[in-house]
Amino acid sequence: MTFKSVLNSLLFKIILAIVLGIIVSQFAPEWLGRTFATFNGLFSNFLGFFIPVLIFSLVAPAIAGLGRGAGKW
Repeated sequence: MTFKSVLNSLLFKIILAIVLGIIVSQFAPEWLGRTFATFNGLFSNFLGFFIPVLIFSLVAPAIAGLGRGAGKW
């Protein structure tokens, strides 16, 4: 592997993000951490609501489309 391919790999980017997160958390003020925690909670609640709606909106038309092709080879 070349150096450029290592820098572009997903594993390197994940490890770099973890290391940078640890370093920044040592110097960031407490209010910034609370702000990120608030947005994290809001985003996770939004995803908890949105994912089932998304799945239903994709599966329901697919099931409805099965009826149109029933009995046809």
